[in-house]
Amino acid sequence: MSCVKKVNDKIVVFKENARSAIFSNPSQQSFDKAQVDDCLIKENSGKCDGYLRDGNRIWLVELKGKDVEKAVKQIVATSQKINDHIGDREIIPVIVATKCPAIAGQQKQLKGLSKIVGKRSENLILRTRVAKISV
Repeated sequence: MSCVKKVNDKIVVFKENARSAIFSNPSQQSFDKAQVDDCLIKENSGKCDGYLRDGNRIWLVELKGKDVEKAVKQIVATSQKINDHIGDREIIPVIVATKCPAIAGQQKQLKGLSKIVGKRSENLILRTRVAKISV
């Protein structure tokens, strides 16, 4: 089984327990979809759950309980470990949490994610339970 596969579905979904990231792809553009956790990165260290990649962007997806700070660290670690898959693409972190009790207090830290990941990231998608993203 390959960790990366080509998809061009109108809807591309990452799902785990009660959390999901749903990418709307009405033009059926071709993307690379990968399972990062325990496939692309097998080592037992910080890594996000998956990614979706096109020619210009890569969405790093972490489906988390309520530890948003840990999710940020996992996305940063993943961006460093799979740099060859990322290339010059813009990195868009996607965090979907079951609960986000202190999101308001973490906004400054989360906005700083772009500085941690590098100049290629200016956006952050943070949602509770379901993230709906148009591509």
